[in-house]
Amino acid sequence: MNRPILFDADGRAAFAPEQPRMVEVVRSFSFKLNLGNYQSCDFFCSQKSACQEDEAEELSGLLYQFCRTEVMKSVREVQAKNGLKVA
Repeated sequence: MNRPILFDADGRAAFAPEQPRMVEVVRSFSFKLNLGNYQSCDFFCSQKSACQEDEAEELSGLLYQFCRTEVMKSVREVQAKNGLKVA
């Protein structure tokens, strides 16, 4: 990575401090529910967010949990509506 060169008041050159690297984290969760009689219902959720590279692992887990929670809420609604055993 190229870092810009800065000059102080006396004209001495120095590299600018390295900036934290930004990354984009994308997570998703999908679920297929068997409704019976050869019918099924697919559920899917995807989220993305940008963060500093050293925070990516934690953010990834949070995004996955969010997606899973949202999908499973929808699954339970469909199960209740169709009189199926709720997960």
